[in-house]
Amino acid sequence: MTETAGILVRRFGGPEVLEPVGLPATAPGPGEVAIEVEAVSVTFVETQLRAGRAPRPEMVPDLPWVPGNGVAGTIAELGEGTEAALLGRPVVSTTG
Repeated sequence: MTETAGILVRRFGGPEVLEPVGLPATAPGPGEVAIEVEAVSVTFVETQLRAGRAPRPEMVPDLPWVPGNGVAGTIAELGEGTEAALLGRPVVSTTG
């Protein structure tokens, strides 16, 4: 994987500030996997953040910002030390 599709927020505002972009993909490190993402979770709070109306000041993201806090998809690449049986498995994960 060299590039992946993503959404970038460069300024706060309505849905029109959501910018489809290509983002660099990174290879999984030791004990990690790469997921071929099929669905992304965006919460109501993230829509508030995008609009510039964070519930608390410490929640305001640094820009540019990639919204989304969870993904669902299939394990597409394995990092060192991961089990070979994981390749191709469906997964759901948080993004950090």
